[in-house]
Amino acid sequence: MINQLLLLAYVLAIILLSLKLRQGTFSGFVLSNRNIAYPAVIGIAYTAAYFSAASFLGGGGYGLAAGMPWVIFCSLFHVGFACIAWIMAGRIWTMAKQYDAKTVPQLLERRYNSPLGKVILAIIMLILYTVYLVPIFKGCATLFQGMIGVSY
Repeated sequence: MINQLLLLAYVLAIILLSLKLRQGTFSGFVLSNRNIAYPAVIGIAYTAAYFSAASFLGGGGYGLAAGMPWVIFCSLFHVGFACIAWIMAGRIWTMAKQYDAKTVPQLLERRYNSPLGKVILAIIMLILYTVYLVPIFKGCATLFQGMIGVSY
């Protein structure tokens, strides 16, 4: 019971602090006003978000079941994805700045003058992010169950 109360107190403290300390604009929050002195900060944030429960539990669990070929494929995929992201990031950043787009669907809409394209891409992203988030929530639930005894 004490664990649940501590968790609730923590969540409430985070919510209250975020409301009290809220400042700036949406663009400032999402893009740091397009003023980041060290690009490595973006890389660190991306890495922290990417290597989550989905990567460790999902990828590792499937790697255990599928064997070494899956591990090799995933390793090459991650290296390839990082190279493609590194090559394309500058151009995407420039286009987003040129069109004053804060999200990928906004960039698509403004670049191709297609409000329908923005909606379709937003729906696709919503579906794919939902599929991506399920193992993350499952991993967090498993972690909470093991650490503080909260059953899911």
